[in-house]
Amino acid sequence: RQLALDFLQGASASSQDSSEIIGVLEKLRDEAEDQLKGLRADEASHAEDYASLVDAESKAVAAATQSIEEHTDRAAQLAVALVDAKGSGRDDARSQAALQGTLARLEGD
Repeated sequence: RQLALDFLQGASASSQDSSEIIGVLEKLRDEAEDQLKGLRADEASHAEDYASLVDAESKAVAAATQSIEEHTDRAAQLAVALVDAKGSGRDDARSQAALQGTLARLEGD
């Protein structure tokens, strides 16, 4: 504390005190640079992981979308086939009724 007060008051610090301060500051700088390098490496790793996850999710969404489209198409085809089958059944019933009516008329004549 006294060293700081002397410095602020303009008193000259000894050469040894200055070198100690510079040494501490350099050590702090080196530690901060090492931490920064580690953090940047972690950030790059996390960015790669994120990109991989996004790619995997995009592929999963595309596959699910394709599956939904295929099921929707199949459901539409089945609905059309069902309507056709019901319509065909009505036509058959009408045709049969018309034939029976014609047969009855022919038998009646």
